[in-house]
Amino acid sequence: MNAIPTQLNAAPHLIVIGAGISGLTTALYLSRAGYQVTVLERAARVGGLVESVASDGFVYDLGPQSFLLSPALQKLIREVGLEQSLLQAPARAPRFVYAADRLWAVPLNPFALLTTPLFGWSTKRRLLLEPLRRTQPPENETVAAFTRRKFGEEFLDRLVGPFVSGIYAGDPERLGLRDAFPDLYTWEREHGSVVRGALRQRRPQERSGLVAVAGGNARLIEALARQLGNRVLCGVAVEALELLPGESSGRFVLHLSAGADRQLMADAVVVATSAPEAARLLQNVDPAAASLLQQVEYAPVGVVVTSFRRDQIQHSLEGFGFLLAEGAWAPVLGTVWTSSLFADRAPAGMCTLVSFVGGARYPEALEWPEDRIAGCVQEMLRAVVGSSGPPQFCRVRVHRPGLPQYVVGHRSRMDRLRVRLAALAGLYLVGNYLEGISLPACVELAMRTARKIAEQLCVGTPARLAR
Repeated sequence: MNAIPTQLNAAPHLIVIGAGISGLTTALYLSRAGYQVTVLERAARVGGLVESVASDGFVYDLGPQSFLLSPALQKLIREVGLEQSLLQAPARAPRFVYAADRLWAVPLNPFALLTTPLFGWSTKRRLLLEPLRRTQPPENETVAAFTRRKFGEEFLDRLVGPFVSGIYAGDPERLGLRDAFPDLYTWEREHGSVVRGALRQRRPQERSGLVAVAGGNARLIEALARQLGNRVLCGVAVEALELLPGESSGRFVLHLSAGADRQLMADAVVVATSAPEAARLLQNVDPAAASLLQQVEYAPVGVVVTSFRRDQIQHSLEGFGFLLAEGAWAPVLGTVWTSSLFADRAPAGMCTLVSFVGGARYPEALEWPEDRIAGCVQEMLRAVVGSSGPPQFCRVRVHRPGLPQYVVGHRSRMDRLRVRLAALAGLYLVGNYLEGISLPACVELAMRTARKIAEQLCVGTPARLAR
Protein backbone atom coordinates (compact mmCIF):
# COMPACT_ATOMS: atom_id res chain seq x y z
CA MET A 1 0.00 0.00 0.00
CA ASN A 2 1.26 3.48 -0.80
CA ALA A 3 2.04 5.78 2.08
CA ILE A 4 -0.77 8.03 3.30
CA PRO A 5 0.18 11.69 2.72
CA THR A 6 0.48 13.78 5.89
CA GLN A 7 1.74 17.11 4.51
CA LEU A 8 -0.43 19.33 2.35
CA ASN A 9 1.05 21.48 -0.40
CA ALA A 10 -0.21 24.90 -1.49
CA ALA A 11 -2.91 23.41 -3.76
CA PRO A 12 -6.18 22.43 -2.06
CA HIS A 13 -6.07 18.83 -0.88
CA LEU A 14 -9.10 16.77 -1.92
CA ILE A 15 -9.97 13.32 -0.61
CA VAL A 16 -12.17 10.96 -2.60
CA ILE A 17 -13.61 8.11 -0.54
CA GLY A 18 -14.36 5.15 -2.80
CA ALA A 19 -12.58 3.87 -5.92
CA GLY A 20 -15.48 2.83 -8.13
CA ILE A 21 -16.22 4.42 -11.49
CA SER A 22 -17.71 7.53 -9.83
CA GLY A 23 -14.87 8.18 -7.42
CA LEU A 24 -12.06 7.49 -9.89
CA THR A 25 -13.61 9.67 -12.61
CA THR A 26 -14.03 12.58 -10.20
CA ALA A 27 -10.47 12.16 -8.96
CA LEU A 28 -8.99 11.96 -12.46
CA TYR A 29 -10.50 15.24 -13.63
CA LEU A 30 -9.61 17.04 -10.40
CA SER A 31 -6.04 15.78 -10.63
CA ARG A 32 -5.77 16.99 -14.23
CA ALA A 33 -7.04 20.39 -13.08
CA GLY A 34 -4.07 20.73 -10.75
CA TYR A 35 -5.52 19.69 -7.42
CA GLN A 36 -3.79 17.42 -4.93
CA VAL A 37 -6.09 14.38 -4.82
CA THR A 38 -5.99 11.20 -2.76
CA VAL A 39 -8.42 8.32 -3.31
CA LEU A 40 -9.08 6.03 -0.34
CA GLU A 41 -10.64 2.61 -0.96
CA ARG A 42 -11.63 0.22 1.83
CA ALA A 43 -11.40 -2.89 -0.37
CA ALA A 44 -8.23 -4.49 -1.62
CA ARG A 45 -9.09 -3.60 -5.23
CA VAL A 46 -10.63 -0.76 -7.19
CA GLY A 47 -13.87 -1.05 -9.14
CA GLY A 48 -16.78 -1.66 -6.79
CA LEU A 49 -19.48 -3.48 -8.78
CA VAL A 50 -17.26 -3.58 -11.89
CA GLU A 51 -15.12 -6.72 -11.77
CA SER A 52 -13.72 -8.88 -14.58
CA VAL A 53 -11.94 -12.22 -14.76
CA ALA A 54 -9.75 -13.59 -17.57
CA SER A 55 -8.88 -17.28 -17.28
CA ASP A 56 -8.20 -20.19 -19.67
CA GLY A 57 -9.38 -18.23 -22.71
CA PHE A 58 -12.57 -17.00 -21.01
CA VAL A 59 -13.32 -13.38 -20.18
CA TYR A 60 -16.30 -12.67 -17.98
CA ASP A 61 -17.67 -9.81 -15.94
CA LEU A 62 -19.06 -10.25 -12.45
CA GLY A 63 -20.87 -6.90 -12.67
CA PRO A 64 -22.17 -4.85 -15.63
CA GLN A 65 -21.97 -6.86 -18.85
CA SER A 66 -22.26 -3.95 -21.32
CA PHE A 67 -23.16 -0.28 -21.46
CA LEU A 68 -24.37 2.48 -23.77
CA LEU A 69 -21.87 5.13 -24.82
CA SER A 70 -22.87 8.62 -23.75
CA PRO A 71 -20.68 11.51 -24.99
CA ALA A 72 -19.17 11.88 -21.51
CA LEU A 73 -18.34 8.18 -21.20
CA GLN A 74 -16.92 8.06 -24.71
CA LYS A 75 -14.72 11.05 -23.86
CA LEU A 76 -13.45 9.32 -20.72
CA ILE A 77 -12.71 6.07 -22.57
CA ARG A 78 -10.84 7.97 -25.27
CA GLU A 79 -8.76 9.90 -22.72
CA VAL A 80 -7.61 6.75 -20.91
CA GLY A 81 -6.64 5.11 -24.20
CA LEU A 82 -9.30 2.40 -24.50
CA GLU A 83 -11.29 3.64 -27.48
CA GLN A 84 -9.76 0.99 -29.76
CA SER A 85 -10.61 -1.71 -27.20
CA LEU A 86 -14.37 -1.24 -27.40
CA LEU A 87 -16.40 -4.18 -28.67
CA GLN A 88 -19.75 -3.46 -30.32
CA ALA A 89 -22.69 -5.79 -29.71
CA PRO A 90 -24.66 -6.78 -32.83
CA ALA A 91 -27.00 -3.88 -33.54
CA ARG A 92 -30.04 -6.05 -34.25
CA ALA A 93 -29.48 -8.72 -31.62
CA PRO A 94 -32.98 -9.79 -30.54
CA ARG A 95 -34.02 -9.86 -26.91
CA PHE A 96 -36.33 -12.50 -25.49
CA VAL A 97 -38.82 -12.94 -22.68
CA TYR A 98 -39.54 -16.39 -21.23
CA ALA A 99 -43.27 -16.72 -20.58
CA ALA A 100 -45.77 -19.59 -20.79
CA ASP A 101 -42.91 -22.12 -21.05
CA ARG A 102 -41.23 -20.67 -24.12
CA LEU A 103 -39.03 -17.83 -25.37
CA TRP A 104 -40.72 -14.94 -27.18
CA ALA A 105 -38.88 -12.25 -29.13
CA VAL A 106 -39.42 -8.86 -27.44
CA PRO A 107 -41.34 -6.55 -29.80
CA LEU A 108 -39.19 -3.47 -30.35
CA ASN A 109 -41.34 -1.42 -32.74
CA PRO A 110 -45.05 -0.52 -33.01
CA PHE A 111 -45.79 -3.10 -35.72
CA ALA A 112 -44.15 -5.87 -33.68
CA LEU A 113 -46.12 -4.85 -30.58
CA LEU A 114 -49.39 -5.22 -32.45
CA THR A 115 -48.52 -8.54 -34.13
CA THR A 116 -46.60 -10.42 -31.44
CA PRO A 117 -48.26 -13.51 -29.93
CA LEU A 118 -46.71 -12.47 -26.59
CA PHE A 119 -49.84 -10.36 -25.87
CA GLY A 120 -53.54 -10.99 -26.34
CA TRP A 121 -55.88 -8.68 -28.24
CA SER A 122 -57.05 -6.91 -25.10
CA THR A 123 -53.50 -5.69 -24.42
CA LYS A 124 -52.94 -4.81 -28.07
CA ARG A 125 -56.15 -2.78 -28.13
CA ARG A 126 -54.96 -0.74 -25.15
CA LEU A 127 -51.62 -0.16 -26.85
CA LEU A 128 -53.35 0.97 -30.02
CA LEU A 129 -55.74 3.34 -28.24
CA GLU A 130 -53.21 4.88 -25.81
CA PRO A 131 -52.16 7.79 -28.06
CA LEU A 132 -55.82 8.58 -28.76
CA ARG A 133 -56.64 9.17 -25.11
CA ARG A 134 -55.47 12.04 -22.92
CA THR A 135 -54.58 11.15 -19.32
CA GLN A 136 -52.62 12.72 -16.48
CA PRO A 137 -50.30 10.77 -14.17
CA PRO A 138 -50.71 10.78 -10.39
CA GLU A 139 -47.90 12.56 -8.53
CA ASN A 140 -46.55 9.43 -6.83
CA GLU A 141 -47.32 6.29 -8.79
CA THR A 142 -45.46 3.01 -8.94
CA VAL A 143 -44.30 1.55 -12.23
CA ALA A 144 -46.74 -1.33 -11.73
CA ALA A 145 -49.72 0.97 -11.09
CA PHE A 146 -48.83 3.08 -14.14
CA THR A 147 -48.57 0.02 -16.39
CA ARG A 148 -51.85 -1.47 -15.19
CA ARG A 149 -53.63 1.86 -15.63
CA LYS A 150 -52.33 2.41 -19.16
CA PHE A 151 -51.76 -1.06 -20.64
CA GLY A 152 -53.03 -3.79 -18.32
CA GLU A 153 -51.75 -6.67 -16.20
CA GLU A 154 -50.49 -8.80 -19.08
CA PHE A 155 -48.21 -6.01 -20.35
CA LEU A 156 -46.83 -5.63 -16.82
CA ASP A 157 -46.18 -9.34 -16.25
CA ARG A 158 -44.73 -10.15 -19.66
CA LEU A 159 -42.74 -7.03 -20.56
CA VAL A 160 -42.49 -4.17 -18.08
CA GLY A 161 -41.89 -6.30 -14.99
CA PRO A 162 -39.09 -8.32 -16.61
CA PHE A 163 -37.39 -5.16 -17.90
CA VAL A 164 -37.58 -3.54 -14.46
CA SER A 165 -35.85 -6.66 -13.12
CA GLY A 166 -33.27 -6.43 -15.89
CA ILE A 167 -32.43 -2.76 -15.30
CA TYR A 168 -32.82 -2.26 -11.54
CA ALA A 169 -33.21 -5.83 -10.22
CA GLY A 170 -36.26 -4.08 -8.84
CA ASP A 171 -39.89 -4.64 -7.94
CA PRO A 172 -42.30 -2.69 -10.18
CA GLU A 173 -44.77 -2.60 -7.27
CA ARG A 174 -42.35 -0.37 -5.36
CA LEU A 175 -40.30 1.54 -7.93
CA GLY A 176 -41.68 5.00 -8.62
CA LEU A 177 -42.49 5.89 -12.21
CA ARG A 178 -41.30 9.47 -11.70
CA ASP A 179 -38.24 8.20 -9.83
CA ALA A 180 -37.09 5.32 -12.04
CA PHE A 181 -38.46 6.36 -15.45
CA PRO A 182 -38.97 10.13 -15.32
CA ASP A 183 -39.34 10.48 -19.11
CA LEU A 184 -42.53 8.38 -19.08
CA TYR A 185 -44.01 10.56 -16.34
CA THR A 186 -43.07 13.75 -18.20
CA TRP A 187 -44.46 12.54 -21.53
CA GLU A 188 -47.84 11.72 -20.04
CA ARG A 189 -47.97 14.91 -17.97
CA GLU A 190 -47.05 17.21 -20.88
CA HIS A 191 -48.72 15.39 -23.78
CA GLY A 192 -51.44 13.29 -22.14
CA SER A 193 -49.93 10.16 -23.75
CA VAL A 194 -46.60 8.39 -23.40
CA VAL A 195 -46.68 7.41 -27.08
CA ARG A 196 -47.31 10.99 -28.26
CA GLY A 197 -44.69 12.28 -25.86
CA ALA A 198 -42.09 9.76 -27.04
CA LEU A 199 -42.74 10.62 -30.70
CA ARG A 200 -42.36 14.35 -30.05
CA GLN A 201 -39.14 13.84 -28.09
CA ARG A 202 -37.46 11.77 -30.78
CA ARG A 203 -34.23 13.26 -32.03
CA PRO A 204 -32.61 12.64 -35.40
CA GLN A 205 -29.25 11.69 -33.91
CA GLU A 206 -28.30 8.03 -34.03
CA ARG A 207 -28.28 6.24 -30.72
CA SER A 208 -25.16 4.34 -29.72
CA GLY A 209 -25.49 0.58 -29.38
CA LEU A 210 -24.29 -1.58 -26.53
CA VAL A 211 -20.54 -1.92 -26.07
CA ALA A 212 -18.11 -3.67 -23.77
CA VAL A 213 -14.35 -3.46 -23.24
CA ALA A 214 -12.20 -6.19 -24.75
CA GLY A 215 -10.63 -8.16 -21.93
CA GLY A 216 -13.39 -7.20 -19.49
CA ASN A 217 -15.09 -3.99 -18.42
CA ALA A 218 -12.84 -3.70 -15.38
CA ARG A 219 -10.07 -2.60 -17.77
CA LEU A 220 -11.73 0.83 -17.77
CA ILE A 221 -11.47 1.01 -13.98
CA GLU A 222 -7.88 -0.21 -14.08
CA ALA A 223 -6.98 2.40 -16.70
CA LEU A 224 -8.43 5.15 -14.52
CA ALA A 225 -6.46 3.89 -11.52
CA ARG A 226 -3.23 3.77 -13.57
CA GLN A 227 -3.73 7.39 -14.63
CA LEU A 228 -4.00 8.36 -10.97
CA GLY A 229 -1.02 6.21 -9.94
CA ASN A 230 -0.03 6.45 -6.28
CA ARG A 231 -2.93 8.79 -5.57
CA VAL A 232 -5.11 5.67 -5.17
CA LEU A 233 -4.73 3.84 -1.86
CA CYS A 234 -6.52 0.51 -1.42
CA GLY A 235 -7.08 -1.23 1.89
CA VAL A 236 -7.61 2.09 3.68
CA ALA A 237 -10.89 2.45 5.58
CA VAL A 238 -12.30 5.78 6.67
CA GLU A 239 -13.72 5.15 10.12
CA ALA A 240 -15.10 8.65 10.72
CA LEU A 241 -15.42 12.01 9.01
CA GLU A 242 -15.30 15.24 10.98
CA LEU A 243 -15.90 18.85 9.92
CA LEU A 244 -13.58 21.26 11.72
CA PRO A 245 -15.63 23.92 13.55
CA GLY A 246 -15.30 27.55 12.60
CA GLU A 247 -13.63 26.86 9.25
CA SER A 248 -15.33 28.77 6.44
CA SER A 249 -13.26 26.81 3.90
CA GLY A 250 -14.90 23.61 5.11
CA ARG A 251 -11.77 21.69 6.12
CA PHE A 252 -12.27 18.08 7.21
CA VAL A 253 -10.50 15.51 9.34
CA LEU A 254 -10.68 11.87 8.26
CA HIS A 255 -10.02 9.21 10.89
CA LEU A 256 -8.47 6.20 9.18
CA SER A 257 -7.74 2.61 10.06
CA ALA A 258 -4.75 1.40 8.08
CA GLY A 259 -2.90 -0.93 10.37
CA ALA A 260 -3.05 1.80 13.02
CA ASP A 261 -5.37 4.74 13.55
CA ARG A 262 -4.36 7.74 11.44
CA GLN A 263 -5.79 11.16 10.73
CA LEU A 264 -5.78 12.99 7.45
CA MET A 265 -6.89 16.56 6.77
CA ALA A 266 -8.61 17.72 3.59
CA ASP A 267 -9.94 20.95 2.12
CA ALA A 268 -12.78 19.03 0.48
CA VAL A 269 -14.15 15.49 0.55
CA VAL A 270 -15.97 13.57 -2.19
CA VAL A 271 -17.91 10.59 -0.82
CA ALA A 272 -18.16 8.05 -3.66
CA THR A 273 -19.50 5.08 -1.72
CA SER A 274 -22.86 3.35 -1.45
CA ALA A 275 -25.59 5.35 0.28
CA PRO A 276 -25.44 3.32 3.54
CA GLU A 277 -21.70 3.91 3.79
CA ALA A 278 -22.15 7.60 2.97
CA ALA A 279 -24.80 7.81 5.72
CA ARG A 280 -22.35 6.37 8.23
CA LEU A 281 -19.66 8.86 7.23
CA LEU A 282 -22.00 11.86 7.36
CA GLN A 283 -23.57 10.96 10.70
CA ASN A 284 -21.32 13.36 12.65
CA VAL A 285 -21.23 16.01 9.91
CA ASP A 286 -24.96 16.40 9.14
CA PRO A 287 -27.37 13.94 10.80
CA ALA A 288 -30.27 15.13 8.60
CA ALA A 289 -28.32 14.35 5.42
CA ALA A 290 -27.30 11.00 6.90
CA SER A 291 -30.97 10.21 7.61
CA LEU A 292 -31.90 10.87 3.97
CA LEU A 293 -29.09 8.58 2.84
CA GLN A 294 -30.23 5.84 5.21
CA GLN A 295 -33.60 5.82 3.45
CA VAL A 296 -32.08 4.79 0.10
CA GLU A 297 -33.12 1.19 -0.48
CA TYR A 298 -30.92 -1.43 -2.14
CA ALA A 299 -31.51 -4.83 -3.70
CA PRO A 300 -28.81 -7.52 -3.47
CA VAL A 301 -27.94 -9.13 -6.80
CA GLY A 302 -26.33 -12.47 -7.53
CA VAL A 303 -24.32 -12.90 -10.74
CA VAL A 304 -23.87 -16.48 -11.94
CA VAL A 305 -21.42 -17.10 -14.80
CA THR A 306 -21.88 -20.48 -16.47
CA SER A 307 -19.84 -21.89 -19.36
CA PHE A 308 -20.73 -24.82 -21.63
CA ARG A 309 -19.40 -26.45 -24.75
CA ARG A 310 -21.48 -25.06 -27.59
CA ASP A 311 -22.80 -28.53 -28.41
CA GLN A 312 -24.27 -28.74 -24.89
CA ILE A 313 -26.83 -26.02 -25.73
CA GLN A 314 -29.78 -26.75 -28.03
CA HIS A 315 -30.77 -23.09 -28.53
CA SER A 316 -28.99 -21.06 -31.22
CA LEU A 317 -28.11 -18.34 -28.65
CA GLU A 318 -28.50 -15.74 -31.38
CA GLY A 319 -29.43 -12.59 -29.56
CA PHE A 320 -28.87 -10.63 -26.40
CA GLY A 321 -30.42 -13.08 -23.96
CA PHE A 322 -33.72 -13.32 -22.09
CA LEU A 323 -35.64 -11.99 -19.13
CA LEU A 324 -38.11 -14.04 -17.14
CA ALA A 325 -41.79 -13.11 -16.91
CA GLU A 326 -43.55 -12.91 -13.56
CA GLY A 327 -43.53 -16.30 -11.85
CA ALA A 328 -41.19 -18.01 -14.34
CA TRP A 329 -38.19 -19.66 -12.70
CA ALA A 330 -37.93 -17.34 -9.71
CA PRO A 331 -35.56 -16.31 -8.18
CA VAL A 332 -33.66 -16.03 -11.50
CA LEU A 333 -34.23 -12.66 -13.20
CA GLY A 334 -32.70 -13.32 -16.61
CA THR A 335 -29.63 -14.38 -18.58
CA VAL A 336 -27.29 -12.59 -20.99
CA TRP A 337 -25.65 -14.63 -23.76
CA THR A 338 -22.39 -12.72 -23.43
CA SER A 339 -20.32 -14.84 -25.80
CA SER A 340 -22.92 -14.22 -28.54
CA LEU A 341 -22.50 -10.46 -28.08
CA PHE A 342 -18.73 -10.16 -27.62
CA ALA A 343 -16.40 -12.61 -29.33
CA ASP A 344 -13.62 -12.56 -26.73
CA ARG A 345 -15.86 -13.81 -23.89
CA ALA A 346 -15.36 -17.52 -24.70
CA PRO A 347 -12.93 -19.67 -26.73
CA ALA A 348 -14.03 -21.29 -30.00
CA GLY A 349 -16.56 -24.04 -29.46
CA MET A 350 -17.56 -22.70 -26.04
CA CYS A 351 -20.22 -20.30 -24.78
CA THR A 352 -20.68 -18.20 -21.66
CA LEU A 353 -24.04 -17.31 -20.14
CA VAL A 354 -24.37 -14.81 -17.30
CA SER A 355 -27.51 -15.04 -15.16
CA PHE A 356 -28.84 -12.69 -12.48
CA VAL A 357 -30.54 -13.85 -9.30
CA GLY A 358 -32.39 -12.31 -6.37
CA GLY A 359 -32.96 -8.59 -6.59
CA ALA A 360 -35.71 -6.74 -4.74
CA ARG A 361 -38.32 -9.47 -5.20
CA TYR A 362 -36.23 -12.48 -4.15
CA PRO A 363 -33.48 -11.25 -1.78
CA GLU A 364 -33.82 -14.34 0.42
CA ALA A 365 -32.38 -16.51 -2.38
CA LEU A 366 -29.02 -14.82 -1.95
CA GLU A 367 -28.79 -16.25 1.57
CA TRP A 368 -28.57 -19.71 0.01
CA PRO A 369 -25.23 -21.53 -0.31
CA GLU A 370 -23.49 -20.81 -3.62
CA ASP A 371 -24.01 -24.37 -4.89
CA ARG A 372 -27.78 -24.03 -4.42
CA ILE A 373 -27.82 -20.68 -6.28
CA ALA A 374 -25.77 -22.22 -9.10
CA GLY A 375 -28.00 -25.30 -9.19
CA CYS A 376 -31.12 -23.17 -9.51
CA VAL A 377 -29.61 -21.33 -12.49
CA GLN A 378 -28.51 -24.55 -14.17
CA GLU A 379 -31.97 -26.08 -13.78
CA MET A 380 -33.48 -22.97 -15.38
CA LEU A 381 -31.00 -23.11 -18.29
CA ARG A 382 -31.90 -26.74 -18.98
CA ALA A 383 -35.54 -25.73 -19.31
CA VAL A 384 -35.08 -22.49 -21.27
CA VAL A 385 -32.13 -23.06 -23.66
CA GLY A 386 -31.80 -26.83 -23.50
CA SER A 387 -28.44 -27.13 -21.77
CA SER A 388 -27.26 -30.65 -21.04
CA GLY A 389 -24.62 -32.14 -18.80
CA PRO A 390 -22.54 -30.31 -16.22
CA PRO A 391 -21.14 -26.88 -17.18
CA GLN A 392 -17.44 -26.49 -17.85
CA PHE A 393 -17.34 -24.07 -14.94
CA CYS A 394 -19.72 -21.98 -12.82
CA ARG A 395 -18.86 -18.87 -10.80
CA VAL A 396 -21.15 -17.07 -8.35
CA ARG A 397 -20.74 -13.53 -7.06
CA VAL A 398 -23.25 -11.89 -4.69
CA HIS A 399 -23.22 -8.09 -4.59
CA ARG A 400 -24.27 -6.41 -1.36
CA PRO A 401 -25.74 -3.91 -0.91
CA GLY A 402 -26.27 -4.34 -4.68
CA LEU A 403 -28.29 -1.86 -6.74
CA PRO A 404 -30.09 1.23 -5.38
CA GLN A 405 -33.85 1.16 -5.75
CA TYR A 406 -35.55 4.27 -7.09
CA VAL A 407 -38.72 3.65 -5.07
CA VAL A 408 -41.58 6.15 -4.83
CA GLY A 409 -40.22 9.40 -3.36
CA HIS A 410 -36.55 8.59 -4.01
CA ARG A 411 -35.81 11.59 -6.25
CA SER A 412 -37.63 13.93 -3.85
CA ARG A 413 -35.42 12.69 -1.02
CA MET A 414 -32.33 13.17 -3.15
CA ASP A 415 -33.45 16.73 -3.94
CA ARG A 416 -33.67 17.42 -0.18
CA LEU A 417 -30.25 15.84 0.24
CA ARG A 418 -28.78 18.22 -2.35
CA VAL A 419 -30.20 21.18 -0.40
CA ARG A 420 -28.45 19.91 2.74
CA LEU A 421 -25.17 19.45 0.89
CA ALA A 422 -25.30 22.97 -0.56
CA ALA A 423 -24.86 24.28 2.99
CA LEU A 424 -21.84 22.06 3.67
CA ALA A 425 -18.86 23.76 2.06
CA GLY A 426 -16.40 21.27 0.66
CA LEU A 427 -18.52 18.10 0.91
CA TYR A 428 -19.74 16.34 -2.24
CA LEU A 429 -21.48 13.08 -3.08
CA VAL A 430 -21.30 10.99 -6.26
CA GLY A 431 -22.68 7.54 -6.95
CA ASN A 432 -25.32 5.47 -8.67
CA TYR A 433 -28.08 6.25 -6.16
CA LEU A 434 -28.20 9.96 -7.09
CA GLU A 435 -29.01 10.46 -10.79
CA GLY A 436 -29.06 7.01 -12.40
CA ILE A 437 -27.58 3.55 -11.93
CA SER A 438 -25.87 3.19 -15.34
CA LEU A 439 -22.17 3.70 -16.02
CA PRO A 440 -22.88 6.70 -18.29
CA ALA A 441 -25.02 8.36 -15.59
CA CYS A 442 -22.30 7.83 -12.98
CA VAL A 443 -19.58 9.26 -15.25
CA GLU A 444 -21.66 12.30 -16.21
CA LEU A 445 -22.39 13.12 -12.55
CA ALA A 446 -18.71 12.64 -11.64
CA MET A 447 -17.58 15.04 -14.38
CA ARG A 448 -20.13 17.69 -13.34
CA THR A 449 -19.06 17.33 -9.72
CA ALA A 450 -15.40 17.76 -10.64
CA ARG A 451 -16.25 20.99 -12.49
CA LYS A 452 -18.29 22.27 -9.54
CA ILE A 453 -15.43 21.57 -7.12
CA ALA A 454 -12.93 23.33 -9.38
CA GLU A 455 -15.19 26.39 -9.56
CA GLN A 456 -15.81 26.51 -5.82
CA LEU A 457 -12.28 25.79 -4.62
CA CYS A 458 -10.24 27.66 -7.19
CA VAL A 459 -7.34 29.63 -5.70
CA GLY A 460 -5.68 32.39 -7.73
CA THR A 461 -6.09 31.36 -11.38
CA PRO A 462 -9.27 29.25 -11.63
CA ALA A 463 -8.62 25.59 -12.40
CA ARG A 464 -9.75 24.56 -15.84
CA LEU A 465 -11.58 21.37 -16.57
CA ALA A 466 -12.27 20.21 -20.12
CA ARG A 467 -15.99 20.08 -20.80
